[in-house]
Amino acid sequence: MPSPSSVGGAPGDIKTTFMPSSQHFRLSMDVKYDTIIPPGKARIDIIAPGFLYTYWVDEQITEEMETIHLDVELPAAHDALTLRIEAQGVYNPNYGTPPFNGGFDGYAEIVVDNIVYEDVVPVREALKEELENIFPNPTSGPVYIKLPDGIRAVQTEFYSANGALLLQQSNLLSEAFDLSGLPADIYHILVVGSDGKLYWGRVVKQ
Repeated sequence: MPSPSSVGGAPGDIKTTFMPSSQHFRLSMDVKYDTIIPPGKARIDIIAPGFLYTYWVDEQITEEMETIHLDVELPAAHDALTLRIEAQGVYNPNYGTPPFNGGFDGYAEIVVDNIVYEDVVPVREALKEELENIFPNPTSGPVYIKLPDGIRAVQTEFYSANGALLLQQSNLLSEAFDLSGLPADIYHILVVGSDGKLYWGRVVKQ
């Protein structure tokens, strides 16, 4: 990530890409902000396909560097996210001479330094244990999951490599599944056990 980084203008922005190692994380950064000409303002976006997290930097942040914390929880796993920091005015469609109407009211400036990424591990994630018995693996279709002795599956979920939920079944009498209708890929399995723990694993569909 760029550090230090500054953006200014109406509008003006910088972008950088980072790779999160968790669906729940925190970005901390030192920020100095100034609305040079009202109603100029600034925003910080975290962007992924189908996901947008926006933090509006307001006038409570002074011309001194202050630390802000952005807690982000993604609805699905993403390999890469875009961090966009933008200073902007408010768009006014009446600026200019036809056919070039449009412009911005106001001007803002934001300076960002010392960007720090850290994972936040929810209790649900902390209770996960790895599934030790998934067979056959790889598989052409049928797959069996064996939990520790005395534990039954309350709910079983299959996810694609990008985090999309594909299959969900509850209170099964059997721990056998048929993946023949799915394309060849790596799939993630999450099982809620009767002991309250989460069990996870991966299966390769050929």
